[in-house]
Amino acid sequence: MIYIIGYMATLIGLLILITRWNNFFGKLNKLEKFAYIIICLGIMIPLVYGFVMGIITNVKL
Repeated sequence: MIYIIGYMATLIGLLILITRWNNFFGKLNKLEKFAYIIICLGIMIPLVYGFVMGIITNVKL
């Protein structure tokens, strides 16, 4: 449960950064932009995977 709460807090933080995308992202160089995108994907992919697998395993046919 704490694992999911941590991911949700991170997701909310990422959404806040994305809403200010032009102000934040415009100040970074290419390598920093690449690193930021990789970090975002590293956080979001396990969240989506865990959510989908949780739904699949809990669905009773």
